Amino acid sequence: MRAFDCCVEPASTVHGTRRTVFVSGSHMRNIANVLTAAGKDVIDFSARGWPPIKANIDKLALPIAALKLAESDTVVLDLCSNSAYMGTEHNGLPAAAEKMLDGKYHLQGDLQTAPRQVFCRILKDCTPVLEASAAAAVVLMAPTPRYVKAGCCDNPDHVSNIDSINDLFEEELHLAVSHFWTTVASLPPGTISRVFDIYQQFGQDESAARDLDTSDGLSIWRDDNPVYLTDAAYMEIGMSLLRDGEDDDDVFQPPKKHQRLESIVPAVPTKPEQAGKAPSPTADWLTGRLAAPKRGGQKGGWPKGGGRGGGGRGSLDRGGYRGGGRGRRF
Repeated sequence: MRAFDCCVEPASTVHGTRRTVFVSGSHMRNIANVLTAAGKDVIDFSARGWPPIKANIDKLALPIAALKLAESDTVVLDLCSNSAYMGTEHNGLPAAAEKMLDGKYHLQGDLQTAPRQVFCRILKDCTPVLEASAAAAVVLMAPTPRYVKAGCCDNPDHVSNIDSINDLFEEELHLAVSHFWTTVASLPPGTISRVFDIYQQFGQDESAARDLDTSDGLSIWRDDNPVYLTDAAYMEIGMSLLRDGEDDDDVFQPPKKHQRLESIVPAVPTKPEQAGKAPSPTADWLTGRLAAPKRGGQKGGWPKGGGRGGGGRGSLDRGGYRGGGRGRRF
């Protein structure tokens, strides 16, 4: 893991009038790399295996503040992907990923979603970075699923529930994103500009992670790595982020192959505020969104089974979570 030093130039810098700053682990570095190769203005503060502990986040505040970011700049934070998914101890308690002799991170036992308190702690600890971002637009990335096509290694005791019946493994992947959305909804309005959700970028009618594909119809998942996406997928994410920063509209348009939820499901009208009653701080965020689904037992839609928690990040649309996702502004 690379130590962040405010006296060291970022790993990848192309100066320009519109800068995109990436913070976190390998996914952000891979997006930064493909955009840099395409000649985009990128500042990369990411590192492989970067854990979002408070000390690491605090170290980032000074170099980000030194950039004196303007309204034309964008800061993209992927704070939860490396902590959202955990292994399982023999007693059933969650266990953090462990770096082993091969230099890779491994999950022992069943994959399970980190407790929601983990997401709350991460977003609370990121306050110095948010303040250092100044006038720049801040984009939070929802957790990116992992081990979708294969486990962390050939050991059957690692990510041992990857072939579980009734899509219980998929349920864990979705639960992490649900925890994320629930936590983000508790942030004060104006804290961030928008959220980027990979399910909304690449989702189809049934939004199982294994079915996510690019606008060309190709799987977003690499065959030779259980965590990384293909270069084409990273490029689509990167270009969508750039378009989002340049668009005048509140929400940039997804690829044409994906139909917007709002075009097929009518918005739920909001109740008028009572006289003399202060509006809810999140009312404006959720206007026009369907109520968040409760996990488990939904008829005619994913997830199957009982589930381990409540909350959601959008509406349940034909077997998958859709809506309330990519590009939503706060």
